[in-house]
Amino acid sequence: MNVKKINKTIEKHEKNIEKLIKQQNGMFVNENKKRQLQEKIDKENYMISLYNDLKNGDESARVKLQDAYTQDSVFTKIGENLDKTGDALQSTGKGMVKGGLHTTGAVWTPAIYLGYQGIKHARKKPKNESVEQDLIELINEVKKAHKDGKITEEQKREYIIDFVDNYYKK
Repeated sequence: MNVKKINKTIEKHEKNIEKLIKQQNGMFVNENKKRQLQEKIDKENYMISLYNDLKNGDESARVKLQDAYTQDSVFTKIGENLDKTGDALQSTGKGMVKGGLHTTGAVWTPAIYLGYQGIKHARKKPKNESVEQDLIELINEVKKAHKDGKITEEQKREYIIDFVDNYYKK
């Protein structure tokens, strides 16, 4: 950076400090807001000192400036918030698993519920009908649901395989 750009940047930070001091001395500013404004003023003064160091030839100031801008970046803040949210969701998920609640949103989608009801319906048939008849009825119901667009081809296969694996072989 050349000296002219550094001086302009220092002037911008000084103007920011003046604005912050005016806000801080306002009539309706509570103590919490004053503390926040003072932190911003201190940050601006720190930035000015880093630019002065850079102007005087201190190359370590360039790295410190990069770090300061990275920490205050909107993207850094968004990333930190996403990390916090992810951690919260993960801890919630762990708590649910520990509590035995393995159900997810996918379990309760209408298509899967329809398959569940189909299997449940097939199992409630009177005992005088054969298991093969139950399988045929389930296949017909699943075909109809697929034709109506309520379930996908893959879900259709899953319902039939589930019935055959769990009920037909008994």
